[in-house]
Amino acid sequence: MKHNLNNALSKTRSRILSGLKRIKNVFGTGPRLEYEILEKLEELLVTADVGVRTTQKIINNLENSIHNIDKNDFQAILHALERELLNVFERNNQREILPQHQSTECKGTPRIILAIGVNGVGKTTSIAKIAHRYKTQGKDILLVAADTFRAAANEQIEILANRANLELVKSQYGADPASVLYDGIISAEKTKKDVVLVDTAGRLHTKVNLMEEIKKMNRVIRKNIHSSNIEVLLIIDSTAGHNAVYQARSFSENLGATGIMLTKLDGTAKGGMVVAIEDELEIPVKLVGIGEGIDDIEDFVPADFVKAILYE
Repeated sequence: MKHNLNNALSKTRSRILSGLKRIKNVFGTGPRLEYEILEKLEELLVTADVGVRTTQKIINNLENSIHNIDKNDFQAILHALERELLNVFERNNQREILPQHQSTECKGTPRIILAIGVNGVGKTTSIAKIAHRYKTQGKDILLVAADTFRAAANEQIEILANRANLELVKSQYGADPASVLYDGIISAEKTKKDVVLVDTAGRLHTKVNLMEEIKKMNRVIRKNIHSSNIEVLLIIDSTAGHNAVYQARSFSENLGATGIMLTKLDGTAKGGMVVAIEDELEIPVKLVGIGEGIDDIEDFVPADFVKAILYE
């Protein structure tokens, strides 16, 4: 993963390293004062889309952790920053999608991933990557087209299903998404599917209706499937930077997301938003999309991420 992640984060790393080099160059001009270092690091984190709130927390913690460090030792300062970034991720330590160790009562029942997020973030593409990943593990997959608001959404997921030779449950345009989902669950139980991947609508201009629709879908799942077999996966577009946090908050508050997948991480210099998302939403990032290929999906490992944005 490290090599792929390093490549994907090249734009983010370039932005952060250029800022770190400017700070390092200042170190050669004479003794450094603590407030000067912290000011420059604060500016660096904000420009890397870590967000003002999260940046302030990190700087406050750094103020304590570098108190006894030689202020002219740039590497020591950098390692202190690395530790504080890692600390942000420590609260969210359950990063496995649908943990493999199931309780006895859950074995033999389908596991469900409900993919949520605004239109355009790459939900359907992400579902394709996840489906491919499970299929290569020998899992029997069912797709459910529950975005019945857009006719194009059905067409897109149907093309995906045909290409990957996957079974698909769908309905006509305008059908009740919860009803389509229920049909999918019944089909999955009858055919003993291992994993059910559910595509949902993401229209923000009718947000209240959308949230109520997905809440209803959530209730349908929880009536029929044990909670440990459910993953509510919030899909976020990395190129949106810190603005994605605001979009994600309404989804997570209404729908109880259990994990996050970040898409298009390879196409942005705003990778610092990963830190802000974990800090502000307190939901673990579990998967990252790092390219356009069907295999360009990786588990998120905080230590690898932090090293990839701080070091060449």
